[in-house]
This record gives sequence, C-alpha cells and structure tokens, in this order.
Amino acid sequence: MLPRKRPRFKRSLNAVVTGRIKEESKTYDNAPVDLKSSELQIWDSTLYSEIVREYEYSLVQSVIDRSSPRTVLDVGCGPGWLSQYLSMRVARTVGVDVSMALLTHAKRNSSERAAFVLADACRLPLASGSIDLAICMGALHHLPPKETLGELRRVLGRGGELLLFEPNALNLIAMIGRRVFPTEVHTANEVPFNPLKLSQLLSSNDWKILHWETRFYFVFVLSRIFKIIGTQRNLSKRLLPLVARLEDLCTSSGVGENMGWIIACVARPGGTFHQVAEAGPIQ
Repeated sequence: MLPRKRPRFKRSLNAVVTGRIKEESKTYDNAPVDLKSSELQIWDSTLYSEIVREYEYSLVQSVIDRSSPRTVLDVGCGPGWLSQYLSMRVARTVGVDVSMALLTHAKRNSSERAAFVLADACRLPLASGSIDLAICMGALHHLPPKETLGELRRVLGRGGELLLFEPNALNLIAMIGRRVFPTEVHTANEVPFNPLKLSQLLSSNDWKILHWETRFYFVFVLSRIFKIIGTQRNLSKRLLPLVARLEDLCTSSGVGENMGWIIACVARPGGTFHQVAEAGPIQ
C-alpha cells in the first residue's frame, strides 16, 4: 500500500506557515516602540523621520489625493504610526499585523476610524472587494509574495490600488548593513526584493504598475549608526540639510538607478508591465 503522501505534505506546509508567523510575532512582540510617535525604535529620530518618513508620507498623500479612497488597508501596521496618519485622512483604516503587542499599542493611540485585526496578510479576514487602497510599508518581503499579492487582489475593489515600500536587494550598503548591524526586528524569513524580479512578479500576476522608483542611498545606514551609538539629536539636526541635499543629488542625477535603498511602487490589478524603466509618474 502506497504511503499517504498528501496528508504529510499538508502537515509540513502548515508547520512552515505556523513557524513563520510564530517567529514574526515573537520578534515584533518584543520590538522597542516609541510611545510618542508609535514608531519602532530602530532608527534615529531625526534623519529617518525628516527624510525617509517625509518622502513616504508625501507619496501616500499623493495617492490619497488622486484616488480618494474611503477604506485603506495598512498591511503589517505594527504600532500604528501609518494607521494614525491614514485615519485622519480617510473614512476608515484597517490595520493588520501578526503581533498582538504592537496591535495593542496601535489601538491605544488611534482614532475611532481605525480598526485593527490580528491576522496573516496571506489570509485576510476581510470581504472581497472591501478595500480601496492597500499599503504594504516594508511588509511584503516578510511574506510569501505571490500568495500575499493574490490575497490583496481579492480584497481590493474595482479601481483599487496597492502601494508598496520594500527594501532593495541591489543596494550594497543595505546588504552589508543587514549583516553587520541588523535591526531589532530582523527575521530569518525576510527577503529583500530585486527590483526586476519584483516588477516581473507583479506583471506575471496581472498587476499594472502606475509608479515606480527607488530612493535613498545612505541615509538608512547613517540613521541606523546614529541610533546604535546614541548620537545627540542636535548633531543629527546639523547634518540633516547636508544628508538631504546629497540624497536629492543622487536621485536627480540618476546615479545608481534602481539601486536606491527602498523600492516604491503603486500598482493596480489588471494590465501588464514588463520593464521597470517604463514606469512613469503617478497618473
């Protein structure tokens, strides 16, 4: 009699999924949180907030202004800093995360227009077509990407969009930094994206890319080092204009195209896209 391979495969698959979620939740349950900003305490509070976060807020706001979403999904919401921002600008925000500790903090500091759910992004307890805009702020590279994109497609309504901010595997400084001084929330499951492979993944799963760029070359490593060594805030403030200017010059000059520390992408279900270089500004 042949062995019953299928049940064993199912148990093995379930064990992998459970193991991933357990590791992620354990790591993030113990992550340090700034109670005032609802940010994870893994970067310095000046360079990161004034350069990186301002750019992210700007892109998020541009999408909101253009598409006027009523319900926004914050995937991997963590302690809720983005959900707080969204809840002041849209009718309803839904934050999902696998960390109960971070969700507890997010609930404590958010408005009534934000709801939070303990859930895996691959299995969202949301009705199909119930979301107008989904935002993955550094979450997709912690997840099985194809399955997650399929689930996000399911919950997005007609005309819904996906906004991704993901780490770039081609940035050499980032690669070295992850090995030399990994953050307090680094996990074994996370896999930064090669930009070409991410664009191909989206294209092959019938997502149309509306906007694509990579940004930042060294502000992350400076911010991380300043956090580790406890650099005084006034020093960070003095360096802020110089660092911001250098980052702007790197971006405007086109040096290291597709080599920026983070990949920023806006996509919509339907249509195809084949080359990263063809992506233009948000329509």
